[in-house]
Amino acid sequence: MQNFIIQGDLGKGSHASVKLAIQKNTGIYFALKIYYKFNLLDQNKLKNVKREISILKRIQHQNVIGIKYAFEDKQQVKQKNNIYIQILIKKYLNEQIKKDLIPEFEAKYIFKQIVSAIAYCHSKNIVHRDIKLENILYENQNVKIIDFGFAVCTNLKIKIFCGTPTYMSPEIVSKIEYCGKKSDIWSLGIVLYIILVGRCPFYAHSDIELFKKIKNNKLEFPDNLNPQAFNLLNKILRKNPEERPFCEEVKINQIILQNSFFFFRFQMINGFIEYLFFQDIIFMYISYIFQYFYLFFWKYNLQKYCLQELIFKKKKNLKYYFFQTQTK
Repeated sequence: MQNFIIQGDLGKGSHASVKLAIQKNTGIYFALKIYYKFNLLDQNKLKNVKREISILKRIQHQNVIGIKYAFEDKQQVKQKNNIYIQILIKKYLNEQIKKDLIPEFEAKYIFKQIVSAIAYCHSKNIVHRDIKLENILYENQNVKIIDFGFAVCTNLKIKIFCGTPTYMSPEIVSKIEYCGKKSDIWSLGIVLYIILVGRCPFYAHSDIELFKKIKNNKLEFPDNLNPQAFNLLNKILRKNPEERPFCEEVKINQIILQNSFFFFRFQMINGFIEYLFFQDIIFMYISYIFQYFYLFFWKYNLQKYCLQELIFKKKKNLKYYFFQTQTK
């Protein structure tokens, strides 16, 4: 621990806190997750910490946060993740959705990476159980899934009630046995809905009311939602988990596949412009103008409604409903 300097707080939960730390000899930033031992006197809680560390060590994927190492001192159990500027990445998705919608082509690119990460975890029988915006980091077009505190490695039905209320599936809020993978799929659908629409599909003033809506209410979609996005959400957000696709099926959905090549090329060229003119704010606007011209030349033939949606469509009602992020 002597080799690190604590820079500030990144987050805090019921059993742990996350600090921004810098390594003295390298200058590399880390997120330092600290479990305080007085919170781990219960052997089940200590077992959960060890399980999280074990799961992270098993995961090697570009869109999942990696653990650098874990160690224990005389007072605390500590876990280091090899990530940096976490607070900036975390802020992006939340604040971007609050002030405006992420462009659809970018939203699809983000979602493709999220699905890729979860599909990888599911292939190893790892179920996350707390997929939400706050656990999805995003910067420079790269997604990282974080916080495997509720994750388990199992292919069996699960009985434990856990997660974040807004993202919980109908079977979890009904407190019945559930398939962890299918429940993760529901949470993915909630994430995609929020990114595309700008609000949660279900919101309420209390957990009890929210759970009733999750179990009973029909989903409502904006009239101007992309038909392909509507079809995907309609498949993912099925009340009956048996009717939901597995992650590998979502991964090959056409709406996810069609935009990746375009977005990669656009970011390369737009990034080059920013590199040339990053010191002059005037060229930021040139970059924005270039973005729309590039959309016209490269995107129009692939998806004709994309240009219309990004430039001409009426601004959606972006009333933002504060949604709960507490975990149980």
